[in-house]
Amino acid sequence: MLSGEHPYTFDVCTKAFSIKRSLKTHLRTHCGEHPYICDLCKKPFSERISFITHQHIRIGEWPYACAMCNKGFGAM
Repeated sequence: MLSGEHPYTFDVCTKAFSIKRSLKTHLRTHCGEHPYICDLCKKPFSERISFITHQHIRIGEWPYACAMCNKGFGAM
């Protein structure tokens, strides 16, 4: 949403989001939902990006690299 509006609000912590998906992800922090589980170590994650980053670290894969120093990262 380009207008800067944040129509999706959560009354428990008063956070507001411009994208409904962001509100849904935030709700997981309050209810303890962790839908992403590492197959190797069984560590749970509430956010997909944290899970993906963890997976890259576990297998030693660094698919994103800095163009200046060539340091690798698991997620952008």
